[in-house]
Amino acid sequence: MFQVKVMRGYSEPWWFFEDWQEDVINSQSYQGLATAKIAFNQLKEEYKVQFDHMKAKNNYCIAFWNDNDIEFCEECDDDVQIFTGILIVDQNNQLVIEKEVGEKSVKES
Repeated sequence: MFQVKVMRGYSEPWWFFEDWQEDVINSQSYQGLATAKIAFNQLKEEYKVQFDHMKAKNNYCIAFWNDNDIEFCEECDDDVQIFTGILIVDQNNQLVIEKEVGEKSVKES
């Protein structure tokens, strides 16, 4: 089971702060990763048209924003950027990460 989640909030979707699930505005479940990838890529293409900026943490975790998507944060007493993020997570809410072709895993010592 995999889920494609859409988030909207003050932080990019890869931060996974303690209350990150409060930023989820949509979540769709899929039996297989292949189907989840199709849904994710459809959203990605839609959002590339809707937003001016895009930053990817990996293949399946992307933040989008427009310069004018700003809200006042009472906690910070300042204006902050609002991000819309899309990601794929597994049944344990772990981010799905796939290596690019030719990419090697490097073990840190």
